[in-house]
Amino acid sequence: MIKPFFIFLCVFVFCVTGCSGNKVKLVPVSGRVTFKGNPLFNVRIEFFEVSSGSVAFAQPDFEGRFKLTHILGRKGAELGKYRVSIFGLGKPVLLGQPVTPEILEYLKASDDSNTSATDLELATPKSINRPKPKMPSGLTIIPEEQLITNSDKSPIEVEVTKTGPNDFEIDLK
Repeated sequence: MIKPFFIFLCVFVFCVTGCSGNKVKLVPVSGRVTFKGNPLFNVRIEFFEVSSGSVAFAQPDFEGRFKLTHILGRKGAELGKYRVSIFGLGKPVLLGQPVTPEILEYLKASDDSNTSATDLELATPKSINRPKPKMPSGLTIIPEEQLITNSDKSPIEVEVTKTGPNDFEIDLK
């Protein structure tokens, strides 16, 4: 008698919890993030829905273009009004020219955000004291305080609608 009840309970729980994520209706959301008109790179942009708390995020490409991914891992965002936050991933930078191998090398060498304690323990003194490459021309580091890291205080609000186009130009000034 316990087995049929247990099977029913498992099926019920699966349907209520496992299937509920698929009921979230998402629409494609894209855009471009800039700082004083120049593409912003090495940042994470997050949209926080004001009433439900839903979150969607993206990491812009070298041109500042992004496509949001919902917190459930699917492309897009729910309908609603959002506040926008922008966080630095390592050193947020402006790209005033096309990306060159020199710029890529600089960004890779200057990004300390992915260094863990284990990495430091395994590092040799030679790799720890490795000199940072000179910053290439056409690249500007943006101080973290110029970004919007608190969605509650964000002056940037957008609305994702069913009819779209849901392609947002976000320019920090």
